[in-house]
Amino acid sequence: MDFLVDGFRVIVSNVNEDGHPVAVKVEWTEDEFSCGWCKHITDDGGNSYRKFEEFMIPTPPTTNLVKESQVEADPITLKRLQRIWVAYQQKCSEQSSITK
Repeated sequence: MDFLVDGFRVIVSNVNEDGHPVAVKVEWTEDEFSCGWCKHITDDGGNSYRKFEEFMIPTPPTTNLVKESQVEADPITLKRLQRIWVAYQQKCSEQSSITK
């Protein structure tokens, strides 16, 4: 899902294992001049976030490897992630009401 929060681009996607969602990846731009993405993952419904890096392994079959790091503790970043989480939940709610 691709949308804007506070005017900045956000991409949110489910992380699946054996076809079941186990976590949510949040990728977002820190400001309007950002060249890269801030990447976080949550597996507890947005209560905590961990930074992550993603690597592509080109040998067949091509797969993505996700390396998680420490729990995010910066209050400014956490505030932004909470606003993103609320907007994501609203978008999910909107989509589910459209499909009914």
